[in-house]
Amino acid sequence: MKNIKAMKGSAIKGGQKGFTIIELVVVILLLGILTATALPRFIDVTEEAQDAVQSATIGGLQTGFALYRAAVIAGGNVSGEAPTATSDYTLVSNDFGFPQYSIGCENIYAGLLQNGATTASAIAGTSPTCNFILTEVSRTLSFNVNSGTVGI
Repeated sequence: MKNIKAMKGSAIKGGQKGFTIIELVVVILLLGILTATALPRFIDVTEEAQDAVQSATIGGLQTGFALYRAAVIAGGNVSGEAPTATSDYTLVSNDFGFPQYSIGCENIYAGLLQNGATTASAIAGTSPTCNFILTEVSRTLSFNVNSGTVGI
C-alpha cells in the first residue's frame, strides 16, 4: 500500500510540465505592478530634457556675459572698443561693459556661446533686450545687454 501512494505522488510530480495558470497570473500581475510604477518616471523625460537645454543655454549666456565683461574690465577697454573677438563675431562693448545691442542679437548670442551652442532664432525684442526661441526645443529666453541679465 505504501508503494502505491509513493507511485501516485511521483507520477504527479514527474508528469507536471510547465506552470499552472495561477503561477502565470501572479507573474503577469507582478509585471503589471512594476510597469505601473516605472512608466510615469519615463513619460516626462522629454519635458525635462527641454528644460535642461534651456537651463544650460541660460547658464552659458550668463557665463559668457560675465567673461566678456571681465575681459572688458581687465583690459581697461572703454565703450566702443572690442576686448577680443570671441567667435566669428567681434563683440563691441557698451557703456556697461557688455556687448552693444547695435551689432545684433544673433551676433551677441553666437559670440558669447561660440561653438556648440543650441540653435536659436531672434524674435522681436526692444533695445536693450534680445529675445530668442531655442529652435531645437521650442523654448524662449531673453537677455538684457545693459545688465547681462538672462532669463526666460
